Amino acid sequence: PRSLGGERTDFQESETTMDGGYAPSAEVESTQSKPDTQIRASQHTETDVYLAGTEEGYIHKCSCSCKEQFLETYRGHKGPVYKVAWNPFSTDMFLSCSADWSINLWHQDSQTPVLTFHSEAAFVYDIVWSPKSG
Repeated sequence: PRSLGGERTDFQESETTMDGGYAPSAEVESTQSKPDTQIRASQHTETDVYLAGTEEGYIHKCSCSCKEQFLETYRGHKGPVYKVAWNPFSTDMFLSCSADWSINLWHQDSQTPVLTFHSEAAFVYDIVWSPKSG
């Protein structure tokens, strides 16, 4: 069990492999009432690449300069993806959260999650990386 965002929320880790042993921390906020459930996109800070979550549970990696096709499609959620967020310190990594009660950690070169956390209490509507690297 982990306490996140000032409210007790239980998570179980389902996969624990990561290259280099880097263990970033994510801050998760949960709310009692259902927030706006728009699908959101996240722009990479160093490139014209952005990620877009879909109602079908996919995350598409897109480019502002290549509008005809997706650069990559990530499959790992079983419900709408509510938010994606690039890691500000390890720029190949990003998080996603979904209506399937999970948070996934991704490496942009892998189409499957590196690490998955499952909530036992509620949907996960929002994710934010910790502002500190260590």
